[in-house]
Amino acid sequence: MVQTLHPDLGAVQLHKNVLDGMVAANGLFTAAVLLGVTSTVTPLSSVPTNCIAGDDINHLLVLLEVGSFGCYLLSSLIAQGLKLKIVYYEGIVKKYPDTKETVENVRTFFYISVLFTLLGSSLFLLSIIELIQIKLGLYSCGNPAVVIPAIVIGLLFLFGILVYGAYAYQFLNDVTKRFP
Repeated sequence: MVQTLHPDLGAVQLHKNVLDGMVAANGLFTAAVLLGVTSTVTPLSSVPTNCIAGDDINHLLVLLEVGSFGCYLLSSLIAQGLKLKIVYYEGIVKKYPDTKETVENVRTFFYISVLFTLLGSSLFLLSIIELIQIKLGLYSCGNPAVVIPAIVIGLLFLFGILVYGAYAYQFLNDVTKRFP
C-alpha cells in the first residue's frame, strides 16, 4: 500500500547524510580490499617450511577479497541509488507541496545496503585471517604469534559489528519510519 504522507525535509536531509557516510565508509573498505588483492604476500623467512600456507589458502584469500569488494560495491551502489531517489523526492515536494509523489521501499533498501556492508565486512575479516596464515604461518602449527592476532582482529571485528549493527538498527527502525 502506498502512503501519501510526506516526511519532513529535515528527515530527508538526515537520510542523505547517513547515505553519504555509508558510501564513504564502503569506499575506504573497498580501497583496503583492492590493496589486498593487488599486493603480493609472501611468508616471513622465520616461518618453518611445514607451516607455510599452500596455494589453497592463497586462492581462498583472493576469493574472499573479491567477494568483499563485490559486497561493498553493491552496498554503495544501493545507497547512492537511494540518495538519488531521496534527492528527487525532496525536489518534487519543494516544488509541488501537494504532490502525491512518495518515496517507496526506502527502509527495505536501507536494510539491504546495511546487510551487504556487514557481509562485505565479514568476508574482509576472513580474508585478513587468511592473510595472517599466509604471512605468519598456519594456525595448526600453534604459534602464538599467529593465533593471537587472529583472535584480536576477531574480537575487534565483533565489537565493531555490534556497534554498527546497533546504530544501524536504531536508525532503520526509528528514523526511516518517516518514509513509507
